[in-house]
Amino acid sequence: MVGIVILIIAAVIGISVGIYSKVQKSNMMASGDIIERSTKDLTKKAEIFTTKIKDLQEIYEVLKNTDLVNQKINMEYSAGMIRFTKNRMITSLTKQGEGRYRLCVDKYIVTRTNGIKTGTNNTLEMNLIFTAVEKAILRLDYYAEVEEEFVKRV
Repeated sequence: MVGIVILIIAAVIGISVGIYSKVQKSNMMASGDIIERSTKDLTKKAEIFTTKIKDLQEIYEVLKNTDLVNQKINMEYSAGMIRFTKNRMITSLTKQGEGRYRLCVDKYIVTRTNGIKTGTNNTLEMNLIFTAVEKAILRLDYYAEVEEEFVKRV
């Protein structure tokens, strides 16, 4: 009997989290903070930007005024890299040469307890970061180009 009650409570919690996540995603899409994209692919691909932007600092300055701060996504700038972190997720934008920048999810861990996902699902935050970076680059260079490359994970 106790097992059934635990299963029911777990199901209710799971459904509630799912509904909250969908509502949050809908609100963020309506406000333009994210765009519709396959979030499953965000951990498997990198975006390569070719642009006239010479310095990563320019992109960082634009990103400081985005919703990333409100979403409690930490952003750190150092020469050649902007690193975004939230919980156990790390994403970076790195300079790859003159006018070339690479955006990639470096680390993404989902924790599980007894087979149930208990860690924070960061796909929404990943989408928020990718969208914010894309918008920042386009704001600085409307003619910037983006291509995707698949990331090999070890």
